[in-house]
Amino acid sequence: MGGAEIGDCASRKGAFGIGLTYDRFEMTFNSTMAPGWLYLIVLIACASSSDLDNTFSIELFRQTYLREQRNFVIAPPVIRASFGLLYQVANRPVTGELQRVMQLAPDKFQAAVDLKDSLKSMVKGREHFETRCKMFRDQVELSEKFSALFLGYFKPEVEFSSLDDQHAVITVTPKDYRMRYYDLKLSSDFRLNALFRNQFDPQKTENKVFKALNGYWMTSFMRQSAHFGIARLDKIIALEMHYSWSSELTMMVIMPAEEEGVLSEVVQRFDLATYHAIDRALRQRYMEVSMPKVTLEGNVPLGVPLAKMGVVSAFLHNGFDLYRYRGSGLGVIEQRGSVVVAEGGSGAPNGTSEY
Repeated sequence: MGGAEIGDCASRKGAFGIGLTYDRFEMTFNSTMAPGWLYLIVLIACASSSDLDNTFSIELFRQTYLREQRNFVIAPPVIRASFGLLYQVANRPVTGELQRVMQLAPDKFQAAVDLKDSLKSMVKGREHFETRCKMFRDQVELSEKFSALFLGYFKPEVEFSSLDDQHAVITVTPKDYRMRYYDLKLSSDFRLNALFRNQFDPQKTENKVFKALNGYWMTSFMRQSAHFGIARLDKIIALEMHYSWSSELTMMVIMPAEEEGVLSEVVQRFDLATYHAIDRALRQRYMEVSMPKVTLEGNVPLGVPLAKMGVVSAFLHNGFDLYRYRGSGLGVIEQRGSVVVAEGGSGAPNGTSEY
């Protein structure tokens, strides 16, 4: 996701629930981004409890792409940014777990230590594991593998490409609960399935399940008034929020106008004509809107290696971002993600994140 400004749209009763399933994860856009990327439409899988597979977002992309034939991109950046997280270990218990998963003999323990040290050195003293995710502006730029997934609807599997292992797969299945009055969905349980290939014996693989449970969440809400574009059309409300006032890139949030509205129904009706109507309306009207901003502080209990790392909440439910490009000067958007790796302990990870 984007910077802290994105969180200003975190909640609205009857609107859409952002899946706030990660702590201390931040996405920033490259400052050298080509001009012309003006509007961003975000549709989160967690917004519809009746469609956990996110099929409505993907179908929207398919239908709109077939009409437009260009200038739409799709990618699961948060999942991609979690590629190296499993191996970004921060303490010896995880090193031992890697040794067991990789079926290393006791005399090979140093190999797992070296693996840990090598990966930890990537953070370069900044306590962040950096990843990059390119946003492709046209389907023809996608790899054959990615295109095949797109044509058959996206599956929750993600290639662990950082290992150059075509058989390594990660899936994340969160267990969610909703907060009353705020229509927020928080994930309290994460199950990470990973297929490991033994680096010392390529013929051996092991499917490992990591399960981690968040201890508790402390959630606070702050109201911040800002100058947002707002438009109300047939059963739809659209808000436009800038990433920064010095940037031409904005995020457009589409939500039902009725308190009991269903987001999936809005998405089913959403097409290019609707988009253009919203675009025209947003240019004509601005008003002051107070939006809740969410601060999450998570305390992760001991007991599981990933929990000891303090990074258990860095995995997001399968979500896809849809970007809409307007104007000339096509260019590739490059997103940078960073995941904070905390040392083991029974306390909460240092600091909080605002969404």
